[in-house]
Amino acid sequence: LNSRWYAGSGMFRHVWLETTDKLHLDEWDTYVDGSELINKGKDANVKVFAKVFNEDSRPSAGQLNVEIFNAQGDTVAHGAIDFDVPANAKDGMDVATELTVKAPQLWSVESPYRYMAKVSLVSSGEEKDALFIPFGIRTIRFTATEGFQLNGKSMKLRGGCVHHDNGLLGAAGIDRAEVRKVELLKAQGFN
Repeated sequence: LNSRWYAGSGMFRHVWLETTDKLHLDEWDTYVDGSELINKGKDANVKVFAKVFNEDSRPSAGQLNVEIFNAQGDTVAHGAIDFDVPANAKDGMDVATELTVKAPQLWSVESPYRYMAKVSLVSSGEEKDALFIPFGIRTIRFTATEGFQLNGKSMKLRGGCVHHDNGLLGAAGIDRAEVRKVELLKAQGFN
């Protein structure tokens, strides 16, 4: 088949096989929300939501630990919450906690500063699972009078329709080609 729109077949993006303990987290059910500034904008309230899955025939107890690192790798906040998850909890049990990051550096289009959250499960003194989630601390707001606001400043959104492939390189996901595509879009004023 010879067509500009042929997307290929088979695996054409990165693929990972992950094995977990019977007590585990799922990356798609773990979320970090860094969108709330407190103390007149001097600090950030970071909310962490997770589901704890237990595929064992016995109940499990432990702690959900959260550690937040800045871009230099220094710990800027940490906390833990206890959990008791029933046996065969294949649908997961919701667990949530909040942490305060003092004097956060805000994410913006001009300065895309990101933090890293390590969310881990500890049971019987052993780390059973851990996820590392990059995130930015920023506020967003939409109003009828001021439009979209990022960190309290009005901003026009400039986007475009971009195909998933990389032209002559095809549909395979090539890391440098994806980064170059974003660099070219930003150079043209897309945000």
